[in-house]
Amino acid sequence: GGRIPAETPVQVQGIYPRQQAVEIYEPVGTPRPGPVTAKPVSGTAVVSGGPETLLPLSADPSLRGRPTVLTGDNHPGIGT
Repeated sequence: GGRIPAETPVQVQGIYPRQQAVEIYEPVGTPRPGPVTAKPVSGTAVVSGGPETLLPLSADPSLRGRPTVLTGDNHPGIGT
């Protein structure tokens, strides 16, 4: 039945998988993403920094909607 008896020792309880509830939320008033599209490599912005730099840069109007990669990552085809 999926229940562990109350008198079961803690060491034995560790053998039983614990089922946890999953809560799924749907944000209200948020537009759904559009269809997937391909972008030209020539429009890719190459950013020097870590992943944490991408969020502040997303507010920059000149980068909005452009594909962006980090200089430290291996991206074959960028720059050719």
